[in-house]
Amino acid sequence: CLNGHLIRIPLRNFENLYYTGVIGIGSPPQNFTVNFDTGSSNLFVPSITCESCQHKNLYNSDISSTYSGTCKPFSMPGWIDGCEATDNLVLGNSIIKSQTFAEGFNVPLYKTSSDYDGLFGLAFQSIAQNNIVPPFYNLVNQNIISKGIFSFWLNGNVSDENGATHWTIEINGGYVNGYNFCQNGCKAIVDSGAPWLVGPSTEVEAIMEAIGIDSHNIDCNLRSTLPTITFTMNGKDFPIEPEWYISSVNGVCSLAIATGTDVWMLGVVIVILLIAINLSQGKIIRIPLKNHENLYYYGVIGIGTPPQNFTVNFDTGSSNLFVPSVKCKFCQNKNLYDSKNSTTYKGTCKPFAMPGWVEGCEATDNIIFAGDLLKEQIFAEGHNVDATSETVYDGLFGLAFQSIATNNIVPPFYNMLEQGLFEEPVFSFWLNRNPFHKFGVNINNVELCKGGCTAMVDTGAPWIVGPDSEIRAIYKAIDADKNGNVDCRFLDQLPTITFTIHGTIFPIEPYWYINLTEDIDGKPICNAGFMRGGGMWMLGDVFLGRYYSVYDVGNERIGFADVINK
Repeated sequence: CLNGHLIRIPLRNFENLYYTGVIGIGSPPQNFTVNFDTGSSNLFVPSITCESCQHKNLYNSDISSTYSGTCKPFSMPGWIDGCEATDNLVLGNSIIKSQTFAEGFNVPLYKTSSDYDGLFGLAFQSIAQNNIVPPFYNLVNQNIISKGIFSFWLNGNVSDENGATHWTIEINGGYVNGYNFCQNGCKAIVDSGAPWLVGPSTEVEAIMEAIGIDSHNIDCNLRSTLPTITFTMNGKDFPIEPEWYISSVNGVCSLAIATGTDVWMLGVVIVILLIAINLSQGKIIRIPLKNHENLYYYGVIGIGTPPQNFTVNFDTGSSNLFVPSVKCKFCQNKNLYDSKNSTTYKGTCKPFAMPGWVEGCEATDNIIFAGDLLKEQIFAEGHNVDATSETVYDGLFGLAFQSIATNNIVPPFYNMLEQGLFEEPVFSFWLNRNPFHKFGVNINNVELCKGGCTAMVDTGAPWIVGPDSEIRAIYKAIDADKNGNVDCRFLDQLPTITFTIHGTIFPIEPYWYINLTEDIDGKPICNAGFMRGGGMWMLGDVFLGRYYSVYDVGNERIGFADVINK
């Protein structure tokens, strides 16, 4: 309590592992994301002299009028090496004057964590390096707070409105061939950037067992005999047929469901024919999307004036927009962004990095989105691009929340709202698969996800991913091997897998959850679109291809509906 009012610092939850918030250091304040840690007592942030901290916010004492310090050596082995500094600390709506902290010249911590800049210790001074007075002590000493008490609400619910990150949904359960998964309810992420369904390994293995396959590769002739996998959300069953959870690439059929984390991820396994966004003028922004082997779906946007066109993967599992730059040496087969050819370009080329995806710098320019103009959108132009090196698209168009955006960049969809391009913060997908081609979950009267479970919805994932035991049960119910492969000769005998979400049943027939591919000899392989993961479900394209999905940004909710003439 701050003399009658509260110091409030919104915290961001990173996969229930740690919680970060923003503080300011110096005059004027330089902002840093820090991990509020009750297990340590020091405050440190990286220094501008740190050569290995390029992708962090860096403290520069030269530009602070309140800096003082002798740079006394400071070391927390395995964490940071640097020296002491003293400056003002902005915490919420309060200023702690002359707080001593460490500015790091070498920060080994970043080798294991890259989500935050520094550490804000909340433990006692008795364990503080160099016996530095912790910030919380100074809050009391400077009469900023009247009592030595602080409190946290570390919300572990990734779908809560505070710190929303991915599009998540509650799955009541799912079933396939008599096996029920996600029996107590589970959460799932919807990720348009992932080609599969990903789930807890036990769930995915159970699903494979339920559909009668013991490996992810299956005989394509058996695809039509596999059961439908059904997800139940909001009380409605969403069936995913084998045609959707068994992928087929070059005649090789494989199960489009992978094992992953405890959270389900609902990925792509279907073609996005349309993204529809309701505009304030009553019109609709329509972007026809192309399907690449039922793995991902991409469309065309324009950047700059005049527009430079790029194909981008519309991904609900990430939040940034990036395209390759003309400065990228290994992007010869891509459309490349050249800021010199745009009259509306702005930018200081602030470093930008999504490890394993793209490295480059920030740029600001206009975006042409299905004929509509989005002004001054910040994005990344990639100088080194790993994510799209082997894809048919150029870049990524993130549709998730700003809280997980690299550099905290405002996502394009947020700016479309801000600039009044549409009235309602809602966008929708139908990921329609090629013609050949569940939460409570139920399959062949086997109930999964008993009692309900949570699932993420991911338009970027091709499979349905679930808990290991649940996926195994689904495999068993559809007579799949441990890799999710089924006998292609019996695809028409496979059961429907049913998901129940908020009391609504969503059946998924074999047509939707079996993916048909071929092996190197041209022999068909039929694979169920379920993958073993952690304890949480993820509904990917196997599910999203079967149903039309609507994303309500304003209320942070997702709706599903049957597709007409599917």
